[in-house]
Amino acid sequence: MGALVLEEPVSAKGTLGWTTGFFPGSLWYIYEYLKKHGTEAEAKEMLGMARTFTAKLNPVQHLTNDHDVGFVMYCSYGTGLQITGDESYKPVLLQTASSLLSRLNPNAGVTKSWDWWGDKKKDLPVIMDNMMNLELLYWAARESGNQSFKEAADSHASQPEESRLDRGQQRIGFTFTSALLSKVMIMLGSSILRELAAVLRS
Repeated sequence: MGALVLEEPVSAKGTLGWTTGFFPGSLWYIYEYLKKHGTEAEAKEMLGMARTFTAKLNPVQHLTNDHDVGFVMYCSYGTGLQITGDESYKPVLLQTASSLLSRLNPNAGVTKSWDWWGDKKKDLPVIMDNMMNLELLYWAARESGNQSFKEAADSHASQPEESRLDRGQQRIGFTFTSALLSKVMIMLGSSILRELAAVLRS
């Protein structure tokens, strides 16, 4: 296979690349496929790649300035754990859940998406992408027995849609844009997966 290069998950400014967990997660699924349908050598090579690119995300577990930590790490470390049962991934995921939990605004009952958008004292940006983080919080509650993870996830999920939208016209724009982009990404993702499956079958 040719050389693969993943963008650095955390920039020099401390900002997180929100897509950086998708590639390692995809490698885990390709490894799972090759383990069943490929050769032993192919599966071994893919396992090594999945572990290497997952490990690059290790620093993300300590970031508390962005909600994307949840799905970045659950797509990568979480998928690796599910497929291999590697116990060493659990502490990383639990630390990530703790970092995500620090973004909970107890008054609003939601986890804040970003620190950089809007008036830091008045605004509480929450986009629909944030819902993808709840899976990690529920897992952390089951794994650790700490129900504060579940309570935060329940609280965030139960907020009425109006409360997420009723924050001014500009905030509605962010929410609508996120909804539209999410639908586009789902369609693109389905197309890419179909193409990938066809390649793997050939």
